[in-house]
Amino acid sequence: PDYAMIAEIKLYSYGYEDSRSLAQKIVTTYTLCSEQLSSQKHYDYGMRAVFAVLVRAGSLKRKEPAQNESILMLQSVNDVNLAKFLDFDVPLYDGITQDLFPGVVLPKPDYSLMVDKLTQHLDRSYCQAHPYFIDKIIQFYECHLVRHSVMLVGLPFSGKTTALSTLQKALTDLAQEGSMHPGCIVHQARLNPKSIPARDLYGCFDEVSHEWTDGIVAVLFREFARNQTEERKWLVFDGPVDAVWIENMNTVMDENKKLCLNSGEIIAMSANMRTLIEPMDVEVASPATISRNGMVFFEPHLMGIQHLIDQTVNGHMPQEMDEAEKKDLVSMIDFLVQPLVHFVSSQCKTVSPVQEQNLVQSFLKLLSSHLKDGYKAEHMKRDVADPKNIVAMVECYAIWCAIWGIGSVCETNSRPAFGQFLRKLLSGQVDTHKPPKKIQPNLPDRGSVFDYTIDLHQPGWVTWNETVDLQVIPNSAQVQSIIVQTVDNVRYRYVLEHCIKHEIKLLFCGPTGTGKTVYMQQALMDMDKETHMSIQIGFSAQTKCSQTQDLVDAKLERRRKGIYGPPTGRKCVVMVDDLNMPVKERFGAMPPVEILRQCMDAYAYGPTGGWYDRKDSTHPFRSIIDVLYFAAMGPPGGGRSFVTPRVLGHMYLAGFPLLDDENMAQIFNTILDWKFKADNYPGDVG
Repeated sequence: PDYAMIAEIKLYSYGYEDSRSLAQKIVTTYTLCSEQLSSQKHYDYGMRAVFAVLVRAGSLKRKEPAQNESILMLQSVNDVNLAKFLDFDVPLYDGITQDLFPGVVLPKPDYSLMVDKLTQHLDRSYCQAHPYFIDKIIQFYECHLVRHSVMLVGLPFSGKTTALSTLQKALTDLAQEGSMHPGCIVHQARLNPKSIPARDLYGCFDEVSHEWTDGIVAVLFREFARNQTEERKWLVFDGPVDAVWIENMNTVMDENKKLCLNSGEIIAMSANMRTLIEPMDVEVASPATISRNGMVFFEPHLMGIQHLIDQTVNGHMPQEMDEAEKKDLVSMIDFLVQPLVHFVSSQCKTVSPVQEQNLVQSFLKLLSSHLKDGYKAEHMKRDVADPKNIVAMVECYAIWCAIWGIGSVCETNSRPAFGQFLRKLLSGQVDTHKPPKKIQPNLPDRGSVFDYTIDLHQPGWVTWNETVDLQVIPNSAQVQSIIVQTVDNVRYRYVLEHCIKHEIKLLFCGPTGTGKTVYMQQALMDMDKETHMSIQIGFSAQTKCSQTQDLVDAKLERRRKGIYGPPTGRKCVVMVDDLNMPVKERFGAMPPVEILRQCMDAYAYGPTGGWYDRKDSTHPFRSIIDVLYFAAMGPPGGGRSFVTPRVLGHMYLAGFPLLDDENMAQIFNTILDWKFKADNYPGDVG
């Protein structure tokens, strides 16, 4: 089709006088973008993209009829396109538009009211109002005014969910105050389309009675479609995009704006209703899907890691900590985190691919929870402890959490290199990062850095074996049930018990035969049965998301309407073994893992995470409380899949090394000694 002629006619109909040259400029912009910018799956320069620009140009012309037409046109092109470009393409795009619209300077829109509200809501949750993040929220806001279907694409930790929920709160506040779009409060419904079996997603006919049952999307869509007011309604699809489910949404995403069900029912979208799709990438999406959606691309590396550190230091540190100790801790975090994360990412082999932000988050979760315990210890209380000892404790915990939060993802062969680098860093031998002061007490030089833990009495470093009593195996024990107390057993038991106490979601990853499942089961068996219950799930290649949901649901009770959990007064620990065993679907999704993510993600599926009831025809959302998830998996590769980073982002990843000769010798010697002793062999035989 002749894009220029179509654009010219549309612009004339919107009241533009200089339509011919502006139409040519739109077409030339897209031609040059397709030739000069990088090739990305989510870039689209087709007729729908041109049409979106024209619609935006028409609405701007109606709003400001006296404004210079070149300014309106450049504003329209930017509103539709700028949000989707990657960071390195933006300067090229700016160059193209400056050449085509020479001397045109865009007036800066006044979003001060919205930015103030966004900052206010971010501050409440100790999040940082990063300039890039605020820009992205405003780009999304402008994009969703033009398109009724928008995708927010980006890796975990890029702030997609936070952007949506913060904007929802800000717009609702402004609407209620009457200062921006009065009355247009925002409703949001969210689901993960890959955590729901296909027949329950849109609906199906009963195989025997041929009676139609609505699916979850149909119920949510109809509820929003019934609301014919000007209120904003956002239906969020928070999961991987693939042709299986999204091609059924084509009529919703294009100009028809209707959901067509197999039953023959057609549901039209109501005013101000939007479908928002929040995937990690669009690698398997078809061009038909890409062209129907506005795109907003989020890049986590442009926000870095400092906002995570600031959020934890400002909002999640013990109340007993004074400002001087906090300052000391911040200087230790700044000194340790950046070089160690960079070293692990560039020089070490990890048990599973992991994002830098995930390492930082694991470190911060461990640090804040250990400091809370440390300040409550009897000999560390303000009135009895020497201030120097408190500072030493804070520094020791920062080093220990760096070892276990950042270094524990390293494979067996990379661990010595990590330990060597950490010791160099602490002793000031790394030129680019000098310690803020002399660190006392320093890590001992002997053995691995993973062999030591903290003794709060001095405070100082002790080996793990010094923290436990010698193991005594009863003569009546069964040989297959003996778990020998090796260094690995002691340290991973400690990590497990700490994570249970502080409700940190934990993922053990390591080779077969290193004791991941056994240590987890041992920790679950030792829990107080009065206060804790456990559910054990073993994933296999054929596990389905519905089986996972039913297994957990069967053990939970109804607390009150819409809220389910273990019996009152108890906590439930769900242990998932072989997390990465389920076979990936044709387009790469793993439904059993996706449904676990939906239940873990208390922020997106507030207040606690949960899933939709498949068996009830109205499909209410079941919030699941007092449930903690642990998982174990082998290293990805071979029959085991790579787990989506969106699940790893919620978990603390701890790698298991292969058993070394010392541990192996200890295991076999202990069992042999027990056997000789139990069968009363003479001492000289042993």
